[in-house]
Amino acid sequence: MDERSLRKDLDITLSVWRFQIDSYWSRNSYFVTFHSAIMAAVWQISKNAGMSAPRKLAAECFCYAGIFLAVLWLVNNLRVHQYILYWWGRAAAIEKLMDNPEETRLVLGYEQHRLPKFLPGEYHLWMNSIPVLFFILWVGIRMLCF
Repeated sequence: MDERSLRKDLDITLSVWRFQIDSYWSRNSYFVTFHSAIMAAVWQISKNAGMSAPRKLAAECFCYAGIFLAVLWLVNNLRVHQYILYWWGRAAAIEKLMDNPEETRLVLGYEQHRLPKFLPGEYHLWMNSIPVLFFILWVGIRMLCF
């Protein structure tokens, strides 16, 4: 392959990688919005002390929906992270084939030029703690309130 087609392949690969990251953030925003709406529904349904049986059942069902949504969110995050790593790896493989000097490489030189981490641990693990927190919150609401 010539340098020009490798550059084109690298651009396409990084474009797909960026799309995966953008979709990751969009989906996380949607999941937070859905959880907020479900919590508002549970709050609205159960705010009266003398809740009728149908209202209690509806609130419980919303709690189960929140639990399911939290699990779905975590699974989605794990899968999207796999896609992100895959496309980053593909970009690295293409860069290896290019004749660029090491200091100009984006993917292969990333770890050398990366700024120090503010928090210890991997970023995706911190992000995955959010759906886990929602899961624990929903289970707690379900067990304590209904």
